[in-house]
Amino acid sequence: MNSSVVARTSQPFKWWQSVGILVGFCLLVCGAFAGWQFMRVSSQLNMLKNANAAVRQKAAEALGRSESRRAVEPLIAALNDPDFGVQNRAAIALGEIKDSRAIQPLMTIITDAAKNGKATKGPDDEYSYTDEQRSRRDVAQNAAEALGNLGAPALDVLMAALKDKDEDLSGYGNAGLVKMGASAVDALIAEVRDPNSGVRSGAIQILGKIKDHRAVESLVEVLQVKDLQFSAAYALGEIRDPRAVDGLIAALQNKDAEFREEVASALGKIKDPRADAALTAALKDPEVKVLHAAANALGLINDPQADSILLTALREHNAEIIAGADNFFIKRGEPGSEDALIDALNKTGDQYMAADFMNSGNEKLSKAANEWASSHNYEITYMPGSKRTGWGGKQ
Repeated sequence: MNSSVVARTSQPFKWWQSVGILVGFCLLVCGAFAGWQFMRVSSQLNMLKNANAAVRQKAAEALGRSESRRAVEPLIAALNDPDFGVQNRAAIALGEIKDSRAIQPLMTIITDAAKNGKATKGPDDEYSYTDEQRSRRDVAQNAAEALGNLGAPALDVLMAALKDKDEDLSGYGNAGLVKMGASAVDALIAEVRDPNSGVRSGAIQILGKIKDHRAVESLVEVLQVKDLQFSAAYALGEIRDPRAVDGLIAALQNKDAEFREEVASALGKIKDPRADAALTAALKDPEVKVLHAAANALGLINDPQADSILLTALREHNAEIIAGADNFFIKRGEPGSEDALIDALNKTGDQYMAADFMNSGNEKLSKAANEWASSHNYEITYMPGSKRTGWGGKQ
């Protein structure tokens, strides 16, 4: 009898028994974690009622990180907290939780700020905001970005805000749609053809900030539309899609010098060698700002043909081209090229070129920048560790 019992108890567990124990253990751990999470959120919800505003702010921040749906209604209530810091944290937290119940309350905050946060004209005819207005506008900005975080469910209210005649409300819609990103792109592309020029321009600017390649074809189409072309060129430069190159090259023939300058800048950002010939031709543009933009663009493209054109200009001491492409030459850091660069600064340079010299790390250029600044009554700031190009490519 005893031997039989020993035989049965010495048998190993079946595999399903091991799995059952593991599953049970996991359920126990998950249950314990869920219980701890529930208690923690409950504690934070209580803290949201604390008399101390700093405590309420921390509670709202923690509730946002928890992403608990239980916190949505209390955080919506906190949007009307007497302390603007708590309001800010509540708006941000609602954007982190991403519950559609927050859409209308957040939109109400934005609408109220647009209505009551207008700058007022003072006795000196200058417009200014009160401290309270600035605080309300800060909360509204966070509310707009929170709506952007909510994604597609908040698209309609943000698009409506963008199209509103109130510039402040439209601005908040802009901020929210930029934050939303890819989910807003199709709707924004559709607005590129809106009858209202302000809406069209706003949609194009947002598309440039989102930098989604789906917008390229529509933006190229409006490069020849007078009230949209500048924004379209800038947006295409931000998106940096090679499909825009042909349209931008054609736009370099436009009569508007400021537009040509923006087009040249966009081509430089895209960095496609197909633009070399057009940008080289633009080096003879009658407007100096266009010439500078074209030279800078060739420096950014940085392919053998573009390099050859710029290096020829350096050897010939062509001050205008050197001034436009000064960062290209600084990055190369060729010994002996300093004199041509300094000559260009003195002949046709500006405070931006002087700042490039000052922060290049090249002693000779820095000295020349100081002398130029002194003679032109500018104060050029040295920024160690800045992102400006250093001599020979050093940062």
